[in-house]
Amino acid sequence: ETLEMVKKLRQIARRILDFKSDELRKGKEKNEDDIVELLFESNRFPNTHADDRMMDDMMTIFLVIDNMAKTLASFFVEVIRHQHVYDKIAQEVRNADISSLHAMDTSLIYTEMAILECLRLHPTLMRGIRVITKETKIKEFTMHKSMIFFGQLVLHQHPDYWENPKDFIPERFSNGTGFIEPFTYLPFVAGPRVCMGKHLAMLSMKLAIVATLKNYDMRPVPGQEKDKEWDLRFTIVRPIKGHLVNLYPITKEM
Repeated sequence: ETLEMVKKLRQIARRILDFKSDELRKGKEKNEDDIVELLFESNRFPNTHADDRMMDDMMTIFLVIDNMAKTLASFFVEVIRHQHVYDKIAQEVRNADISSLHAMDTSLIYTEMAILECLRLHPTLMRGIRVITKETKIKEFTMHKSMIFFGQLVLHQHPDYWENPKDFIPERFSNGTGFIEPFTYLPFVAGPRVCMGKHLAMLSMKLAIVATLKNYDMRPVPGQEKDKEWDLRFTIVRPIKGHLVNLYPITKEM
């Protein structure tokens, strides 16, 4: 079933890439905000059909979008239950320069802090996997060729590395991530095999947050203010159930 789903996704990716390739061959004006066009440009095949590398890039985009949606759900669940955080983000978003992706990205300082904190408390993956290809010694430990698991959820909430580890405090990232003990904050894993879609994911989440909070005011449904349990049974971390929210359109006068 999984293989069949992957096959269907690759067929969709092929159709998207072929459609864009035809547009470019016909002389369509380039759009620097079109991520598929950027794929063609980065692969230096602006006038040919997509190859397997570009297909893999498209599959990565699909996976990023799915994981991004789960993180956004956790983000809004946390933010609307911390009024002071919500107010700061809403004000920042509504005053942000959105004339370009770069301007938007650099305008959302506090919003990025809140996303990083959400990824600490609710990483997309509970655990990661790596394969040891040869016997490796780290201090007094010897690890033989095998597969190892490491728990992002445990590391991200361990009291040895984080003050008040269970609390949602975006301000802990006010100086970025440089202060963090290496390999204790792994929302996108780390090292040479760090998630290749992490920058796309961060930018996409900011776009979604801007599109939402520039147009709507968001509040939890009365009676659900403290309801925010997470499903930790599987590898993917997500809210245990859907959360109802009230969306109020923002008028121009506001």
